[in-house]
Amino acid sequence: MTKCIVCGNKNTKRVIEMGFHPLADTFLSKSQLLSPQVLYPLNCLLCQKCGHFQNEIFVSGEERYIESNYSYTSSNSPSAMAHWDEFCDTVSKFTDLAREDVVIEFGSNDGYLIKQFQKKGALVTGIKMVFQQSAIF
Repeated sequence: MTKCIVCGNKNTKRVIEMGFHPLADTFLSKSQLLSPQVLYPLNCLLCQKCGHFQNEIFVSGEERYIESNYSYTSSNSPSAMAHWDEFCDTVSKFTDLAREDVVIEFGSNDGYLIKQFQKKGALVTGIKMVFQQSAIF
């Protein structure tokens, strides 16, 4: 996808190329261990109009979350929870977060991080990505 998903501009520029990678946090079954793993180019684009930074390649929601047995959520990993707790504390101090401030988290997964800001009194909104036919809405 070379069109900006924010403004629709077709003038995007590849600014980062990180080679080919399998889908992250994917657990293979025994029967899959000897089969070739699908790899995707991990490239990032910059929109020349609005400055949005995005992945160049989008994997369909079905392939990412259903076919690949994706299991990552922050709440099922003690190290992830510790990381997001520390992140919340750091951001709160750096921004001088006050009660009733608004925090919006894009790609909020299971909502663990946004709940940490809510505990500090912030008004929160978590936005999950919704996939349908390889598109983000």
